[in-house]
Amino acid sequence: MALDDQGFVETWLSGLAASGYRLTESRRSIVEIMATSKRALAPLHIYDLGRKAHPKLGLVTVYRTLEKLEELGFVQ
Repeated sequence: MALDDQGFVETWLSGLAASGYRLTESRRSIVEIMATSKRALAPLHIYDLGRKAHPKLGLVTVYRTLEKLEELGFVQ
């Protein structure tokens, strides 16, 4: 992960934590996937990529995390 990507990850995780979200490994995985992607990703693609590292990742977690990241202004 590039240094700039790590900055995005930390900023986004801090925003989630400040909003009351627990920083689970699944959420960290979602944020890392989003922050390091060079293109737009559909929720199902994020889900598929995230399940490689975290087989118990739920699709609802992906959607809720994306919704909160959008609310915080980190993604569109």
